[in-house]
Amino acid sequence: MSKPKKAVKCGKCGVGLNEAGDNFYLRTVAGKKYYRRPCKACSPSRKGYNDRYYTEHKTQISLTNSRLTAKNKVVVLTHYGPNGVMRCSWKGCRVVDSDMLSIDHINDDGAKDRGKSIRGGQGLYCLLRRKKFPKGFQTLCYNHQVKKEILRRKEQREQRYANIQVKDEAEKRTKAQAV
Repeated sequence: MSKPKKAVKCGKCGVGLNEAGDNFYLRTVAGKKYYRRPCKACSPSRKGYNDRYYTEHKTQISLTNSRLTAKNKVVVLTHYGPNGVMRCSWKGCRVVDSDMLSIDHINDDGAKDRGKSIRGGQGLYCLLRRKKFPKGFQTLCYNHQVKKEILRRKEQREQRYANIQVKDEAEKRTKAQAV
C-alpha cells in the first residue's frame, strides 16, 4: 500500500506534510492509510498517555462500553427476531428478555465464523452490523439454542445408526452369497 496523497496540515501548528512524510503518524483503517492529526511535534507522547487516560477515566469508559454493548445487542436481536421484534424465533416461544436471547446460525454453520477469531457475543453482534445484517441468522432464547443442538445431534446419531444397519445388511448378503 502506498502512502495517501491528500494534502495534510496540522490543526494546532499549521505545519504541512514534509517530503519524507515522517512528521505525521500513519494510520491504517479498513485497508486505507490516513495521516493522523495533529503532527508528531504537537501530539502528546503516546507512550504512557493511553494508560494515564484509561486510569483517570476508567469508570466512564466502562459505563460507555456497557451501554454501547447493550444497545448493539438489542439492535441485532431485534433485527433477527420474528417480524423485526426482539423475541425468540422458536414457534410458540414468548421470551423477550435480552439477557435470555442470543443469535443462532440457522444452518448450524457457526464454525465458519468462529474460525475468523469471532467467538460470539459482542464480536458477533459487531460483525453482523458491520456486514449490514447478512442472512442466515435468527434470534433464539438459550433454552431453544440447546434444544436445537439436541435435535441436531439426535438426527446425526440416527443417521449414523441407519448407515451402520445398511452396512451390516450388505455384509450379511455378501456372506450369504459367498456360502
